[in-house]
Amino acid sequence: MYRYLQRNMRYVSVQLGIGGWQPFDAAYVAQNKYGDCKALSNFMMAMLREVGIVSYPVLIYSGTLPYEVQEDFARPAFNHCILHIPEENTWLECTSPDYPPGYIGSSNASRNVLLVTEQGGKLVRTPELGAQDNLAGSRTEITINSDGSARASSLIYTQGAAHEIYRAATAALAQDELEKWFLRRVSLPSLKLERLAIKPDRDKPLARVEYGGTMPGYASRTGKRLFVPLNLINPADAPPKKMESRRHSIFIKERFTHEDTIILHLPAGFLLEGLKDEAIALEEAFGSYRAEIILAAGKVTLIRRLQMRPGQLPAEHYERFRNFLAEVYKADKAVAVLVEKKT
Repeated sequence: MYRYLQRNMRYVSVQLGIGGWQPFDAAYVAQNKYGDCKALSNFMMAMLREVGIVSYPVLIYSGTLPYEVQEDFARPAFNHCILHIPEENTWLECTSPDYPPGYIGSSNASRNVLLVTEQGGKLVRTPELGAQDNLAGSRTEITINSDGSARASSLIYTQGAAHEIYRAATAALAQDELEKWFLRRVSLPSLKLERLAIKPDRDKPLARVEYGGTMPGYASRTGKRLFVPLNLINPADAPPKKMESRRHSIFIKERFTHEDTIILHLPAGFLLEGLKDEAIALEEAFGSYRAEIILAAGKVTLIRRLQMRPGQLPAEHYERFRNFLAEVYKADKAVAVLVEKKT
């Protein structure tokens, strides 16, 4: 029935008159094939009722929360409606044409909502998407040539919030537009795509991305040396600026896990200079980072894992928080130096 809703009904926002508060009935949606969040949730509820399944509409604030509704100080801070099936403890986002059943998206996760039942409203909480749920991983092989050019082949696997943008892109864009969009997102320099396949899972919040191509300027050459970045696949952002005096608490909203394996195949006739088998490990309550370098004949492998966890830190911990991000940024900027062997 959820698939029927997705295939046959479309979302149209209704804000005129009482339409901003009262949903159109199920017969209206069935006849016109559209409705807003309230109307589509009501239509889904009506279909479920016909087969004996109880469900309830849920008033929710979708997006970045300006205010968390509290039991002892509630106000109608809602802008959206979804559906809850208590028997299965399942939540349905009825406006999405392509979400898998039971997935309501990161914009609806982990927040207090108003469940509307026959006995009245109840304040409940939507499921949380934790750091392990929002996973992005990759395995990339890069073959480097003596002039600094390279060829890359990569597999990216995503789940939870990390997969949403790929699902939305494949639903909205034709292949040529999808490739242009992907090139704007990828961090590899001057990548020339030769293949791209993005495959969202039909029944789970997952998406796989496979791509390959060439890069004329992956490494830079100076004389007999090649300077090869170890991680251009998923480098960390620059840390926030230093602050002389921090007055406010630090609210960390990020919750994700990134796992990357990058295998660099070195050009023949070059030797590594100054790079060692080593590991960097950082651990804090709000995040962890580990990067390991493995050397073998003709190749360098970087295995990297970054996890960020939500929380609140007092103002005096700002420098500690910033130092963690600065260390991650520094580690991700590591470069392997190759020296051409004398002939």
